Amino acid sequence: MSKRDTSNSQSPDQMSNKLTIVDLPKGVRKITKKPANSAEIGKSIGIEVRTLRQAAGRNIQELASLCGLSAAMLSRIERGNVSPSLASVATIAQALQVPVGRLFANVESRSDFSMVRAGQGIVIQRFGAKGDQKYELIGNVLSGHLFVEPYLVTIDAPIKEKSAYQHTGVEFVHVLEGSMTYKYGQATQILSPGDSMLFDCNGPHGPQEAIKLPVKYLSVVVNMRS
Repeated sequence: MSKRDTSNSQSPDQMSNKLTIVDLPKGVRKITKKPANSAEIGKSIGIEVRTLRQAAGRNIQELASLCGLSAAMLSRIERGNVSPSLASVATIAQALQVPVGRLFANVESRSDFSMVRAGQGIVIQRFGAKGDQKYELIGNVLSGHLFVEPYLVTIDAPIKEKSAYQHTGVEFVHVLEGSMTYKYGQATQILSPGDSMLFDCNGPHGPQEAIKLPVKYLSVVVNMRS
C-alpha cells in the first residue's frame, strides 16, 4: 500500500484542528477528531442549562432547589466556571425534565466513547418512573443528531402501580434476569431472560407485574436531539 502525501503549506496548529486519517492494519481507515477539553464541555453544558431554565420560566434559586444544589454552584455551572459531574448533570436534566443527552447538544468537539464499570452507573429517578423500579444510567452518546440513553432497570419488589409511560423516540427492552409482564398498547407480553421488545415510545408501555424477582432488564431509549 503506497503512503499518502501529507505535505502541505499549513502550520501544525492549523492541521491539528482538521480531521486526520489514521492508518490501521489491512487498509482500514478511521476518522478521528480532536476532542473537546473539560472546560469547553463545561461551558457548553452551562449555556444549555441556562437556556432550558429560562425557557421553563424558572430562576436560579428555583432550579437549584429542585437539583439539591446551591444557587451559587448552579450559577457557576451556567457560567461555565465549573465542569459538573455526571451525577450533577443527571440531576439537572431530571429537574428540567429533559434527557441527559440534551445538555450536551451544543458540544462542538464530541466524543463517541463512554464506559461504565459494573455497578458504577448513575442511579436516577427517570421521569415518570415508579418507586419500585431502579434506573441506572450506564452510558451516554454526545455526538450526532440522536441521543441514546441505556438504562439497567432493576425491579426487586412486587410492582404496586402498573406503568404506562408515553414519550417520543424508540425503545429497546431486553430481559437479563427474572420475568415480568410488559404492556405495549393493548397487548401484554410475558418477558423472560433473553426476550426482547422494540417499539415506538408514543404507545403506552411499561412493566405490569413482576412474575419472578428480581427482574433486571436493559432499556435503551433512542430519540432525536431537540
